[in-house]
Amino acid sequence: MSRVDAGSPECCVGDENGMPAAPAVREALERLAAWTDPREVVSMTESLRFGRARVDHVSADGVLLYLPSSQNYLHAAVDDAAARRVLAGAARELGDSVVLFADADHAVACGYAEESVTRYRVCVYEGAEPPSVRGSLRIERLGVEWLDAVAAQYDGLPREDILRHLADGWVYGGFDAAGDLVGFIGEHDEGTIGMLEVLARYRRRGYARELEGAAIARMLAAGRVPQGQVVLGNEPSFALQRSLGMTVLPGVQCWVC
Repeated sequence: MSRVDAGSPECCVGDENGMPAAPAVREALERLAAWTDPREVVSMTESLRFGRARVDHVSADGVLLYLPSSQNYLHAAVDDAAARRVLAGAARELGDSVVLFADADHAVACGYAEESVTRYRVCVYEGAEPPSVRGSLRIERLGVEWLDAVAAQYDGLPREDILRHLADGWVYGGFDAAGDLVGFIGEHDEGTIGMLEVLARYRRRGYARELEGAAIARMLAAGRVPQGQVVLGNEPSFALQRSLGMTVLPGVQCWVC
């Protein structure tokens, strides 16, 4: 499949080394900013703004981003037919990569089996100041020496990815007055808040709210948009997001693998 030149007004992709041409980044950001609700594609915008993602494809059909750290993709398209064309225009073979679809219906339209689709809603913090939370925990970054402790509690990522997140400084632990680890929180490759776990014996004490409140504060201080993804049906998590002032968006997105 031939790739369209990055200077084309209709389509811009990465160069032969996978690096995005500047016009491609600008066009992708412009198209995402003009989305029906730009908040629905905030993970794509933020991952581009902070260098987490590369532009794989951008056109009037939509945008496809590549996350080098995880080798996954972020996909947004204007309709079902465009969704298929965006994937067909990918600069590299997707293979077994995990793909985020900004519209879950587009995943099915692209031929992904229903059992491979995990649906969720985006939660975005739109306030200028962080939420007010109780400050009973000492919260600090966890290093790679915490791999076993984190991996024993969190099964949402392979062990090697947890190690990478720890090495990148993306995981923070909460410690009580006795110095015991009560829980942790991190972020995923696309810059969303995640990996939130409170150890069983410390639950129902408000620690999850403290951990996420601190994560929101860190992102705001760094000029980032605090955001997360909650799987449909996880009502306790949706309640937590709303209690922190997160806006739960109506669109249904999905990860597929």
